[in-house]
Amino acid sequence: MTRRLGHCHKQIAEIAKEAAAEHYEVLMSASNFSFDSWKKTHPDLHGPALQAAFVREHWGKYLGFARATLAQLLLSPTIDETQKEAIVDILALDSSLTRGRGNVGPPSRVLNPHYARRFMKK
Repeated sequence: MTRRLGHCHKQIAEIAKEAAAEHYEVLMSASNFSFDSWKKTHPDLHGPALQAAFVREHWGKYLGFARATLAQLLLSPTIDETQKEAIVDILALDSSLTRGRGNVGPPSRVLNPHYARRFMKK
């Protein structure tokens, strides 16, 4: 059963989905057991459809990562002030969407700020 964690800013959701897709690639390439287990739960899906199902079911688990990654970008000297203002706006708007979140726990560790940078260039 999947727990949906949808109360978030749309750009944070995009980063979380991208992180879930990247994690799928790492998980499934590192272990045949992981792939076989996932494939058994979705026997009718193949290739990109399997990854899409993983992202659809698990992206909410990457919201903390997405928020922490954006917050970490505020400390980066390579991000200009305009982008930092946009990040602050995203995080502020996201923090206003607390209804329905429940206990989100501590922020996730930032593994790779590359995820967020791709979305800030838009």
